[in-house]
Amino acid sequence: MSLSPLAVVIVAVNEEEGIGPTICELKTILNEYHLVVVDGKSSDKTIEIAKDLGAEVLIQKGKGK
Repeated sequence: MSLSPLAVVIVAVNEEEGIGPTICELKTILNEYHLVVVDGKSSDKTIEIAKDLGAEVLIQKGKGK
């Protein structure tokens, strides 16, 4: 797997309403990038949505804000 020259990191907690539109917007303006969502242990569908849209999801250790 080759890495793209640009990495985008999104930090999120319970952002199921906003994470999808944000990732979709990135897809329209960036051609080649690696997307990482760092999740602060969301209790909604943030993680599922981000993964479905192709993001690598990392779970934050400890408590998110």
